[in-house]
Amino acid sequence: MSANETTGNNGNFDVAGHLDGILLGRIQTGDQNALSALYDSRVGLVYSIILNVVRNADDAEEVTQAVFLRIWEKAQSFDPNRGSVVVWIVTIARRLAIDRTRSKHHRSQKVTVELEPEVTSKAGQEAVRSEAGRESEQIALGMVVGRALKKLEKLSNDQRQVIELAYYGGLSHAEIAEQIDTPLGTVKSRLRAAISQLRTLLDTEA
Repeated sequence: MSANETTGNNGNFDVAGHLDGILLGRIQTGDQNALSALYDSRVGLVYSIILNVVRNADDAEEVTQAVFLRIWEKAQSFDPNRGSVVVWIVTIARRLAIDRTRSKHHRSQKVTVELEPEVTSKAGQEAVRSEAGRESEQIALGMVVGRALKKLEKLSNDQRQVIELAYYGGLSHAEIAEQIDTPLGTVKSRLRAAISQLRTLLDTEA
C-alpha cells in the first residue's frame, strides 16, 4: 500500500491521511512548498506532543522546528508498511522531544527538588489515584499496541486515530478529545473498542 492509499477497513476514505501522503510524496521530490503545507497541517499536533514531553514552551518550539527539518531530510526513508505518515511524524516528534530532555542543556540545569507533603485531602488522594490509573493504562496500551503495529490498518480510521494519538503521541483522553474536536466519551469508547479489536486479532494468531 502506498502512502497515498489510505482507507480503513470500513471503507471510509481518510482525507487527512491521503493529504499527508500526497505532501510527503512531493517533499520526497524536493518540494519546499509541500513541506510548508505539511507544517501548517500538522504543527498543532506535533507541538502538543512535544510540549507534553519537554514541559517548556521555548524548547517545544525549537524541537517542533527540528521535527519538520528531520521530515525534510529523511522523507525518503518513510516506509508505508510500518504505519501511516502521521504515525511516522509523531514518532519523530516523540524521539526528538525525549532527546531534548536528555540533552546536556537539561542535565546541566539546577533543579531544586522539594519533598512533597503527605497527601491527606480527598482531592489530593483522588489526583494521585487518577495519575496512577493513567500510567497503568499507558502501560497496558503499550503492551497491546506494541505487539500489533502491523494490525492497525485493520481498525477503522477513527479507532486508528485515537490509538495513534494515545500510544505514539502519549496524549490523555481529554487531550485527544481536544485535538480531534470529539466528545470525551466518544474518544474513550473508540479507544476501548480499538484495544479490544487488537487483542482479538492477537488472540487469533496465538
